[in-house]
Amino acid sequence: MLIIRREQIEVLSRAALRRFERELLADLKTCYPAKFGQLGEPAVLLAVRDAIKRAPSYGITSEKDVATMAELDLIAGAPFERQKGYDWTLGVLRDTKLTPSGRLAVIMSRMPAE
Repeated sequence: MLIIRREQIEVLSRAALRRFERELLADLKTCYPAKFGQLGEPAVLLAVRDAIKRAPSYGITSEKDVATMAELDLIAGAPFERQKGYDWTLGVLRDTKLTPSGRLAVIMSRMPAE
């Protein structure tokens, strides 16, 4: 019988999180090269990590939806929901009538074109 200790699970979880961060950074660099270059990788990584921390407070748990939050931070500034002119996004994020993906889709649809 295979027994996985708590410490091993934590190491695996951290490894999965780092993989997600690396993949998301690569995607953001590809999709938003000018913004990524302007901010620099360390700042974008901080924004990604902040999005990961904030997401659960809005019921956002899927990697796809967390990635969308990080993308919104890159577009509007981090945290996007607290930026001047984007205060309306808080109401959408808290709207429990919509799924987390639905809330983020509404917000993305109202973002200015890059």
